Amino acid sequence: MRRPTFQAAIARSQEIQAACYVAGGTTRKWDVSNPITPFDRYMLANHDHLYFGAPVEFSHPCKEDLIRQTKGDIETLGKWRTQSAIWLASMLHWLARCIVFWRDGQMLSKTAALEYELSHSSPYADAFHLALNLRRGRSADTATWLETLLRYYREMADAAAQDIRRYID
Repeated sequence: MRRPTFQAAIARSQEIQAACYVAGGTTRKWDVSNPITPFDRYMLANHDHLYFGAPVEFSHPCKEDLIRQTKGDIETLGKWRTQSAIWLASMLHWLARCIVFWRDGQMLSKTAALEYELSHSSPYADAFHLALNLRRGRSADTATWLETLLRYYREMADAAAQDIRRYID
């Protein structure tokens, strides 16, 4: 029998709470909570079923909480000048998902959001095309695209932040 991963072992324990990584925008941190693997997050959100660990309390955040988090993430987007290539590419994924969610009311995966925006003639198509290519297997090359990513951010970061603010206000 294969030994469970550290995360799976903790998630199976009903007695303890342990440090887990909470990802997403400005909420990235180590925190004390019931860790849910990315696979289980997907299963819980889409099929109301958890494969590892005890059932967890799950509720949908209210619109005001989502707006507050998005506004914080917009501020993070504005700090692009000193970031790494992987951060820049990752924020393009976030940007595509955020635009589709707030403009069209659809929560798509990162890849699906990038594809959706490309098929709908996004004004950020060049940047999203690069982000999609990096996501589809060229992520090891991300650092070689730093200058191109910085150029895209110079051209679009302010406009993208204004677009999102317009959608959430």
